[in-house]
Amino acid sequence: MSAWNENEYGHGGFFEMGKRMFGKGHRTGLRFFILKLLSKKSMTGAEIISAMESTTHGWWRPSPGSIYPLMETLVDEGLVTVSSTEGVKKTYTITEKGKEYVMDWMPPWFNINVNGFTVEDMLKEMGHNIRFIEDNVDRIKGNSELKKELENLKERLNKIIEHM
Repeated sequence: MSAWNENEYGHGGFFEMGKRMFGKGHRTGLRFFILKLLSKKSMTGAEIISAMESTTHGWWRPSPGSIYPLMETLVDEGLVTVSSTEGVKKTYTITEKGKEYVMDWMPPWFNINVNGFTVEDMLKEMGHNIRFIEDNVDRIKGNSELKKELENLKERLNKIIEHM
């Protein structure tokens, strides 16, 4: 049985998953991100850093000081191996144990999109953000700066629509 059991956690499942993945002091979220990337293909540390930056569209670029020590830990734990070495450059590959670890601790519906986001993904995300603003419209009434920003976004979206 996997560590993620929807019946066991019910609606609290997402919270429990968050505690497991992003628990204090374990860099657990980073660990899953790396293992998920390596489940697609073998990579060097520099490629992992670049893939994380690309996947998050530049919002996050982990430092070498957080990646390389964690890679050593993942190798020590048997979740990753060094599949080749060129000079000082190491290429990392996920092991079967690493694949099982990811499957055991990630709920089936959780997915890190290692290929980046599509326009469709972004539109869906925009829809969620708009719903959040709609839910808070009473709280932001009278805020001229926010109104100006929304007008700016409206103009930009209208330009996109006109060019379609």
